Amino acid sequence: MSSMLQSPQTDMRRTEFSKFVNLPLETVVHILEQLRARDILAVGATCHRLKLSVDQSSALQLIRELAVEGLRLRTYPPANQPCGLKTMSPAERLDAFRRALQSSTQATDDLAYKFDCEGVSYATQAGILCYTTSLDGQVSGVVIQSLWEDASGEPWRCFDDLGVIIDTFAFDVYENLLILISPPQTADESSRIHLRSSNTGLDHPSASKAILELDSETYDSGKTIILVSGHILVYYGPGYEGWGCMIVWDWRVGEILFKVLDNVGGVALISTSLLLWVEHSYTRAHSQICLRDVTDSGSIILRLALENDPLRFAERGLRPSVIFMSSMPERDTPSLPVDVPLSPYIHDETADAIVCIHSESQNIFNIVRTQALLSLFKEQTLASVSNKSVFIEQGLQSGVVPRDEWSKNVAFRIYSGILQPLDAHCTAISQARLALLGLTKEIFLSRPSLGDQKEWEQEIDSGGVFVAVVDFNSRPIRLANAKRGEKESDESGLFLSYMLSTDDEELWHRLAIPPETDL
Repeated sequence: MSSMLQSPQTDMRRTEFSKFVNLPLETVVHILEQLRARDILAVGATCHRLKLSVDQSSALQLIRELAVEGLRLRTYPPANQPCGLKTMSPAERLDAFRRALQSSTQATDDLAYKFDCEGVSYATQAGILCYTTSLDGQVSGVVIQSLWEDASGEPWRCFDDLGVIIDTFAFDVYENLLILISPPQTADESSRIHLRSSNTGLDHPSASKAILELDSETYDSGKTIILVSGHILVYYGPGYEGWGCMIVWDWRVGEILFKVLDNVGGVALISTSLLLWVEHSYTRAHSQICLRDVTDSGSIILRLALENDPLRFAERGLRPSVIFMSSMPERDTPSLPVDVPLSPYIHDETADAIVCIHSESQNIFNIVRTQALLSLFKEQTLASVSNKSVFIEQGLQSGVVPRDEWSKNVAFRIYSGILQPLDAHCTAISQARLALLGLTKEIFLSRPSLGDQKEWEQEIDSGGVFVAVVDFNSRPIRLANAKRGEKESDESGLFLSYMLSTDDEELWHRLAIPPETDL
């Protein structure tokens, strides 16, 4: 194809594509577990090989089943594509999706999503898959294709050698943007961000500077986050101790809009313009949620305390590793390339979006309503103009709103000794629902008496797999055993103990789920 950069290694890559169908089931499961639930659904419903993988993994089945709730299929125009669902109502789209899950009539053994998983990084967006490839032992190439694309043809874009060693990458199909981060070559050099076109692999035509210099310290590239919204590019590079730096660019002109070089715990875009990050203050011995409009140079920074009791937080540890999980804001009118392969993907229709902030050292989950944060930010912005706010000041030296003054009906916390999610196993299955997939430390095989804590603690079986689902609207945690297909006695049940912290009280809870419960 004339629009694609080809090289002598293309045939070699085609041969490597076929390796995926021969991967062991556990390897396929490992790959799928790291995808967002909506992509597991799309792939599992269309590719026979991967559909079988989902069907044979009880953990993935649970994610798939839970993801159906509150989600629907969606495509961008034109609607005359074979998979076009534009004219369907949300109910019809969801029904079509459920039929796809139960049928393999559209499936073949050779649909998309084929790569050697070793040493490969990948990302998905709107049904498009982008993953890295190696050449002569160096990660220097990228393949972009649809999750529904027929592998017998060419992928949408295949760049075998982009001229740089790729340490971390991201892409944004809406902006025709491919972002490559290359490591420093010498001790005196810094890492670089390369802005390329996902259409050609060359320097992006809208970027006045094709290379942005990173002056940050050594970071953990496995946890680097790149966010793009229009002309805004957000870089977050965590250090090995959990805290890192954040730099916000206008990537089209190559200028840094603002940066925070220390004590940042994570970043998320909760709208197309509002950036949220966690920042630790050693002077106050606590962490805070920070909000700023990245499109407004005069924007206030709204700071919200994460803890009510900084001293107790300090006793538990001052440097927690923070993991963000949040649904990305939808962009309904993207400027997609005319030849991009359209794919159905799952769009969130739940009313309340959430962001989850996980403090790893304390194992505390802060669940926050993003719509409430947007309203609070707007309210405080207006108040700052009229000088009515006692909390908000212009610039970085802002006051901090105490938690008990902002969190009512906005946030709640969960503390548990059982929920130990891995980074790759946290997924926002819908805007108001968060699935935490991990290994259970405690699965109780018999139903203990309510008051017999010692007996309760003795009857433990370790090593099970669970999916815990947090829904902000109803606030339940549901525990599902990945071994639920095994025969168990009628009296047996699964138990999860956790602490739910609301506005002004902390309560320990125990949840029992019979093995026959169908989540």
